[in-house]
Amino acid sequence: MTGASRKARIALRDMTPQDIEGIQDWVGTTWAWGTYSPVAFDEWLADPCSVVRVAVMPDGLMVGVQHYQRLDPYQCWLSGLRVHPDHRGEGIATRLLKDAIEIARHDGLKVLRYATEAVHEAIHYLSETIALEPRGTWLSFERSMDAATCELRRTRSALGAVMLPLSHSDKVRALPLLLASGRHFYVHGWAWRTLDDAVLTSLVERNQAFFSRSDLGGWSLSLLGSQDDSGLEATLYGTDAASVQTALEHVTQIACESEGTTITIHVPQHGPAAGLMVDLARRGEWRHSVERALRIWECDLTRVRPPRVRRGAA
Repeated sequence: MTGASRKARIALRDMTPQDIEGIQDWVGTTWAWGTYSPVAFDEWLADPCSVVRVAVMPDGLMVGVQHYQRLDPYQCWLSGLRVHPDHRGEGIATRLLKDAIEIARHDGLKVLRYATEAVHEAIHYLSETIALEPRGTWLSFERSMDAATCELRRTRSALGAVMLPLSHSDKVRALPLLLASGRHFYVHGWAWRTLDDAVLTSLVERNQAFFSRSDLGGWSLSLLGSQDDSGLEATLYGTDAASVQTALEHVTQIACESEGTTITIHVPQHGPAAGLMVDLARRGEWRHSVERALRIWECDLTRVRPPRVRRGAA
């Protein structure tokens, strides 16, 4: 059977709770480090802003899956793209990505993004062929903070600089620097979101943005992302290692005040924040959340007009 015939036989549809078991039969073998658990699929299916799409053979075998999440009226995030090991090279990933672009356009969104491993050349080629552009490479780190670790931290001498809630005047100074460097994302729930004036203002109002300036002109910025009883997420920016260290200490203190939690830190790969975090990981104080750096891909939906893919069509 030709490749075109195989593609024609595959249908795309929304995932149902009954599909989870069939997906888990093979999706767990996609990456050596593991994959999403059944709980993640349950959460995605329960989220009114999410759609999970599956590629299905005529006999009912699911051979592809992808999670689409509408973040706000402007942008969406894709995750969980997986293709059955026996059906790779049949254009399934391409169809799922084009399907997501069409859903996003139907929802009236302007930007679609997703992350890939920085060394995954096949998906990079695919991304470029369907008009996505790379928007930087990022590193993520994590550390578990229990009561004993937090108590040990209290015996250390305090740093000279102090992180303060971001003020409007500091926001006016910080945002142009971020935009000029091309580093203008805010990570919440492992989704890279546009960081603009409106978002930064919202973070300021929710007391989730903190800023520090040193006597030598350096500065750091920490933006808190998802937070619950078990985890705290933050995006860090800074002009030098000392400034970033101040931001990191502040986020760690917030975690300790929550009586211990797992901290996840996201930083652009090329910059002082990444250098500091990599050094701390080498010393064993932090660990890499993912094995390799993540490349962020973006599609400007106002310019791209892909072939229409009807929801549920074969």
